[in-house]
Amino acid sequence: MKRAIEYNKLFPFVVTAYVWGPFWSSKRVNFLSDNSSVVEILRSGTWRAPTIMSLVCYICLLAARHSFCSNASPFSRKCNPIANS
Repeated sequence: MKRAIEYNKLFPFVVTAYVWGPFWSSKRVNFLSDNSSVVEILRSGTWRAPTIMSLVCYICLLAARHSFCSNASPFSRKCNPIANS
């Protein structure tokens, strides 16, 4: 099954929040992404695809469970040589 690029780019943030969420208690976390759609998804907390919304809901659940706030910022592809190789 082929997934949307937004799903593939958003999934690592879910895993990161799952693993590191307990250590982020009372902290502000800024997720960086080179995909403008993913930045918009994380900032707004909504998207039209149900599969992507399931990931967004899970990040929100983890944020509530571990008491951290999250935000998203764009990250230039020029500054990310590993992703470009």
